[in-house]
Amino acid sequence: MSQIVPKLRLRRWAQEKFRGQRSTMELMGSSEDPADKAVIAIVALLEVDPEIRYLGMSADEAQYVKSCHTYLSWLKMEWKVGYGTCVAPAA
Repeated sequence: MSQIVPKLRLRRWAQEKFRGQRSTMELMGSSEDPADKAVIAIVALLEVDPEIRYLGMSADEAQYVKSCHTYLSWLKMEWKVGYGTCVAPAA
């Protein structure tokens, strides 16, 4: 990757995809920013079988995307457990 993706941007698009239950195509269509589209693609790769997820990537690209996926997996677990700043307080 030629640019580091901020965790805030990863969080935003992961939240749209997984908590908002939006399709990858819908998310891609909602942004004209190439940087956002790259982040959406990284988020969407979580849905691909882990056995083939990183095929075709260079070692550096695969390592970078894996580090993003580690963060996103942690984030999804945080949402599931129900703690962290993204969980709305009970009414």
